Amino acid sequence: MKKTIFYESILVFLISAGLSAASQTQLVTVKGTRINMRAAPSPEAEVVGQVSEPEQLVLQGSVDEPWVKVTPPENVDLWVFAKLVDDNNKINAKSVRIRAGAGLNYNIVGELNTGDSVIVRGKMGDWLKIAPFPEASVWITNAYVKLASPKQVPLPKKSENNDREHTPAKVGHAAVAPQPPPFQEKPEKYHPITDRVSGESVNPNALIGPAAVPASKLRPGAKQALSGSYAGILALSPAGVHPTPFRLVLFDQNNNPVTVCYVLGNRQQLDTLKGQNFTIEGTVYWFKDTALPTIFAQNILRHRR
Repeated sequence: MKKTIFYESILVFLISAGLSAASQTQLVTVKGTRINMRAAPSPEAEVVGQVSEPEQLVLQGSVDEPWVKVTPPENVDLWVFAKLVDDNNKINAKSVRIRAGAGLNYNIVGELNTGDSVIVRGKMGDWLKIAPFPEASVWITNAYVKLASPKQVPLPKKSENNDREHTPAKVGHAAVAPQPPPFQEKPEKYHPITDRVSGESVNPNALIGPAAVPASKLRPGAKQALSGSYAGILALSPAGVHPTPFRLVLFDQNNNPVTVCYVLGNRQQLDTLKGQNFTIEGTVYWFKDTALPTIFAQNILRHRR
């Protein structure tokens, strides 16, 4: 009987120790200033935010990879299509994709399911800006992070009504074997992302979605950042005509392209859609020396043949 009690005591101790270890979260410490966090493990992916030393991030992947997968910190904004969130700020559909920006052309950074709660921070067109959550993930190059000692840290929170259980992040371990030189991404100068461009800004540089556009080039007195939609075939703009290389065109009776509007968005993804017929919904801007509008793509609707 004493042996049985002794073995049971050891078992309880081991279980308790295991639960304690599982509750610990592995952190990485940032090295450097204004280091980009991206929506995918690629230097071409959207920048979702920046961090500086000595900030710490929750590790989801391995620091041995060129790109390190981490949980987005609280100062990062994520986006969800507004119709997939009910009046109580709960997800009303299965497997809802959360994106790095307000549009289908942005990378997916996480997924939520029916009943999950979100913390809404704002709205842009048909998209809601929300706070990050523990299952979301962003990426940072391993040249700018190092393993920190595991400790308890608060993860990004959902609202109190959310009953969903979260799986603790796995604890990463530093590799003993020599590793190849880490991928290094040059830090970029930070400009805060804004939903609205102001011509009265002290700093004339502003971000419209993923594209950096000088606000000084916007037409004075014109109504900016209004919702709109345009239809046509996505094509390249003539070189040097406009800050963005994309436009929507229609063809006249002589089969000559006529520009409908210019298009801002994720350049890498828009490039893969050239030559196809779309209706693009989004936010409309007017530039100096350009008679036609420019739309920041939020919804890209493909036309059926």
